[in-house]
Amino acid sequence: MNPTEMNASRPTVIDQPSVSKDTFVRGFSKGLKTLWLMSKFMFPLIILVTVLGKTPWLAMLGNAFAPILALIGLPGEASVGILLGMATNLYAAIGAVAPLNMTVKQATIFGFFLLISHGLLIEGAITKNFGAPAWKLTGLRLLTSFLFAFLLNVLWPS
Repeated sequence: MNPTEMNASRPTVIDQPSVSKDTFVRGFSKGLKTLWLMSKFMFPLIILVTVLGKTPWLAMLGNAFAPILALIGLPGEASVGILLGMATNLYAAIGAVAPLNMTVKQATIFGFFLLISHGLLIEGAITKNFGAPAWKLTGLRLLTSFLFAFLLNVLWPS
């Protein structure tokens, strides 16, 4: 079959279904539901971390984790977001660090760290139910996320 015959068998115009008002309304409704779901995690944590920032508690927690987080280029106060992200989900972590004034580099490292090590409790339980060694996989995820964050911190020019 030559190229002319192949093109003749293809439609010249791609039929695209038009977006109806119903499609728009359903998409908008689902977007609002997603916004509501994310808001339930993020807003209370933003308020909590902002309030904690006014007390010595956040500084104490930040000081406790500052030496290890300094290795990956994060401020000690990011420990709240790291811990929440590892224990629950990314929305909680984002809500916890939103009040912090992180640089682009710090936010990127934070995001990549939790991209690998988020929801460890839930996903560890699921992994265990499938018969995989949950503790080994959790340890591997933590080690990988820390090493990746460390390399990103070292290789990213300041």
